[in-house]
Amino acid sequence: MNISRIGASQLYKVQSSSAPKLGPDSDASQVKGDSITLSSTVEHLGVARAAMDQLPDVRADKVAALKSAINQKTYALSPRATADGILRHAAEATGTVQPRTTES
Repeated sequence: MNISRIGASQLYKVQSSSAPKLGPDSDASQVKGDSITLSSTVEHLGVARAAMDQLPDVRADKVAALKSAINQKTYALSPRATADGILRHAAEATGTVQPRTTES
């Protein structure tokens, strides 16, 4: 079936014609409808999402400490530490282990 040849109005007709028609005197409990079953993984994801929703979006204590250090001109940025952090994060994300080298 080539779906690109079906227009939106034709698709709507197909969907709406397959739905049961209920009149004012119809008993909706007699209409068999669709159902879904969710796996336990989906349920666990829902629990995890609810737990994450309880967490603050921003770690205010860390933001306040950084703002203070920047304003007091005491925040020191280490290019080496930044690069190490980026590489460590990439290694963790890809599951690879990067060998550590020591400076001579």
